Amino acid sequence: MKLNKMENGDKLQEIKTKFDSNEIIGFKSSTGKKYKLFISGSGTLCYYKNNSIRRGFQLTRTEVDEFASYLEVDKDAENKLTYKFIDKYRKLAELSLFTNDWINKCIALPNTYERWKKEGKKSLYDYGVTTGNKIDGKVITLEAIKKEYPNLVEQFTLSYMGDINFNSGRYPFRGYEMSLSVKAFEDGSVQGYLSMEYKGSGNGYYYLMINENTFIGYDVD
Repeated sequence: MKLNKMENGDKLQEIKTKFDSNEIIGFKSSTGKKYKLFISGSGTLCYYKNNSIRRGFQLTRTEVDEFASYLEVDKDAENKLTYKFIDKYRKLAELSLFTNDWINKCIALPNTYERWKKEGKKSLYDYGVTTGNKIDGKVITLEAIKKEYPNLVEQFTLSYMGDINFNSGRYPFRGYEMSLSVKAFEDGSVQGYLSMEYKGSGNGYYYLMINENTFIGYDVD
């Protein structure tokens, strides 16, 4: 059923208000077509072209003419994203053939979204797995490092497998100065480390080895 002219104008304003308030992501017409909205660089309310996430057209009364229902914002989207990172650490840790206190913490992370919610929707920081930073969930693999430094990776791997302390020194990698290290603990466990520091600096991004081929974000300094 089409809206009359007055209703049409009111509905267009209502859509804009709801979108500005982050209540909706768009709306659906009586024909079943979905209009997903965005704000253009000039501040105009627009809708995306089919199968596009970058381009679209200005929203007018014509599109609103056969309005049927709103496409509401998923209120749980942020929670789901947080859990996605938590689940990533758990799954990668379960692949490890070695263990240490930190890997055990990762393996003990909740294995379902429902369990995570019951535990209070904790962050990786709350679980003591990371310091809570912008590289949470980011991975760098030994395979990627091996392409540039095969001998270095071999030295690191032999040290890690043999529970031997190791420090590589710094090497250029992806615009940073990279270093690999291994620390063997008295209880027989071992931890691998990857540092990605700014050139000539003691600051940067720090990763822990979560399984035999993967480092994952831990700290930023």
